Amino acid sequence: MAGDADDQNCRATAYHESGHIVIACALGLRVSPKGIRIDNFAAGRAWFSGSTDGTPVPASDVDAVVLALFAGGLVSESIEGYRESANEGDEARIRELLEAHSAPNTLSARYKELRARASEMVKTHWSAIENVADSLWGQPWVSPPHRLWPKEKALSANSLLPLIAPIAVAIDEFAE
Repeated sequence: MAGDADDQNCRATAYHESGHIVIACALGLRVSPKGIRIDNFAAGRAWFSGSTDGTPVPASDVDAVVLALFAGGLVSESIEGYRESANEGDEARIRELLEAHSAPNTLSARYKELRARASEMVKTHWSAIENVADSLWGQPWVSPPHRLWPKEKALSANSLLPLIAPIAVAIDEFAE
């Protein structure tokens, strides 16, 4: 299909989104029944509470959401050597949350501390991240209802359960 990303980029996206969802689950964040998906243009999405730009996040969940957001980028750095700029995707959401919930004089230190913690969590949960990414990548490309493209691969939240055990998955529908 014209415009498709190559398999390597789509597979890297599967790993990136898997990093988000595994760490979100490990931290007890709620995961939408939608779970995760990637499309044949190498775009992806992990649905967990607080992940959507502009969505309010309770102060008690900010660190967990930021750690889960960092995880996708850290996985990408690990397998691709690529790091998002401060104004892109996950990095922009991380900065939005930290600026809203940090004193200005602590912002830089808090960013570094949470990024380091996320890095350790990615290392600790690497086998679960691989399990989810490989399972997601192994799904067939399908056309979502009412659309011919992009084609996508998806894993529901329920299908994550055996892939990341003993990590629990808190499945809940929530406003995005």
